Amino acid sequence: MDRAVDIIKNTRIPVVLCDETDVETVEAGVSKLHPTPLLIALSANDRLPPGIHACARSAFLMNVHRIVAGEWFSLLNQAWRTNEWSSL
Repeated sequence: MDRAVDIIKNTRIPVVLCDETDVETVEAGVSKLHPTPLLIALSANDRLPPGIHACARSAFLMNVHRIVAGEWFSLLNQAWRTNEWSSL
């Protein structure tokens, strides 16, 4: 985790994808960074409805089997803009 946070910090990665089982650990690691990357946790839970769900303070949960292209675009666009604005 420390090595991953170093890479994210040094290269200013605006989005981090992880499995939903790791979301708390990953969020704790990236929450100290500025700008804080957008965290998207992917779930394989078939009962999770489609769409974007808040799952932690700065993380979103998406069902990996029901991802809609427009949702991806919206999240990635938001992450890129947030990352760019915070660098000004």
